[in-house]
Amino acid sequence: MLHPAMPVLLKVRYRGFVNRVVSFYKRSPVQFYLVLGMGLILALILFIFFFHGFRYICNFTDLKDIVAKYIFSLFFFAIFLMLVISGTIIMYSVLYRSKQAAFLLSSPVPFHVIFFIGFVDSLVFSSWAFMFLAFPVLFAYG
Repeated sequence: MLHPAMPVLLKVRYRGFVNRVVSFYKRSPVQFYLVLGMGLILALILFIFFFHGFRYICNFTDLKDIVAKYIFSLFFFAIFLMLVISGTIIMYSVLYRSKQAAFLLSSPVPFHVIFFIGFVDSLVFSSWAFMFLAFPVLFAYG
């Protein structure tokens, strides 16, 4: 069942993220566009690298399906391990080491709501790199 505090806490997290992005842009627009541009350039380089790699693998007609299967399995297994490790560390720091958790635990919000909000925080924070790495690979594969 949805607790009434959950949408409020999620909205606070969302507004905090939007405010950080806007303040970063207002503080230094050049740096904002530079970081954005470098991220896009890195994604493009990853796409080109994987596109040429998959095109090279397609030259081997006998092995292309097997090799592509193993490459994807290894890639997603490595990403999964990194997500589990980073998610564990981030979850620990969000739920047990932050001042915000101590403040929320002293409020009348139930623990399962605080845990859910911390879980969403750590999930989003640890998964952005997975999305950044996985999209160029999947687009390059076709």
